[in-house]
Amino acid sequence: MRVVGILSVIALAAISLSALFLTSEKSEISVKDYQKNGAHKQSPGLLMAPESKRKTQVTEGDTLIIDPSEIYENAAPKGVLSIYPILPHDQYNEHIARAVDGNSNSQYMVARAIFECLRVPNKEYAAELKSRFYNDVELWKKLESDAEYCEELFSLIPPQDIEEAYNTWMSKALKNGHKMALAFHWFENIHSFPRDKAREILENAIYSSDPAIFILISAYYSAYVSEQRDTANTEKAWQLVHCDKSSSCNTEKLYNHMRQNSFEYEFEEIDKKYHDIVGALNNGEAVALK
Repeated sequence: MRVVGILSVIALAAISLSALFLTSEKSEISVKDYQKNGAHKQSPGLLMAPESKRKTQVTEGDTLIIDPSEIYENAAPKGVLSIYPILPHDQYNEHIARAVDGNSNSQYMVARAIFECLRVPNKEYAAELKSRFYNDVELWKKLESDAEYCEELFSLIPPQDIEEAYNTWMSKALKNGHKMALAFHWFENIHSFPRDKAREILENAIYSSDPAIFILISAYYSAYVSEQRDTANTEKAWQLVHCDKSSSCNTEKLYNHMRQNSFEYEFEEIDKKYHDIVGALNNGEAVALK
């Protein structure tokens, strides 16, 4: 049975969908690229199989393909990096007062809330795009869903000010030494950091309260570690850790998907790494990255 790596996370892949939107003024959306890349056909953060094979199918001796929406809820524009099921305006309102007072964790939480809606179209722009691309149902339904998800945050921060607000609060959290803000900064500038510094940043943020750290670590292995089989298995182990800690992911389904789509010896290695990492985290032990 061949392996289909629907959860193969590379640097910035999880935010590629939202990066196609420019909501300032009436900026043009790159719909052609959006359609070509199939981003609107993806469940959050997951790479889909070709459209002809997108439904769950099992063929003896062939590939098992699982619709990723069975693993991750179709939660929000940012996929596996999302704060879902918390809504962005709720997280913003909860933390904005303490952020203004200089609390670095609240500054990071405000930035993460705003990040959810960075380059997401507002409802008016989504409606305009629907009229222009009405035949692509999946596209405009995704646009409408993202716009609705961010509607209340847009009532607090106008869409044209979202990027500036994100940069402001993330910069404040960085200047105040917030560990997860630095990890997120690394992820957004992944090629600007040497491997040793990236490893130090991520190891320091492992015990943050944001489960996104585990997806960032998965991306670290993709970006820096070259041993192919070991890298792939370690990436998948950290993806399972993220799923285990995330409220929007079905760990059992992801676990079974990896087991069914891996050779037995590969899955044994994934499973061992996953349980070793979770055990260490649950015991508050140090976790060293390769």
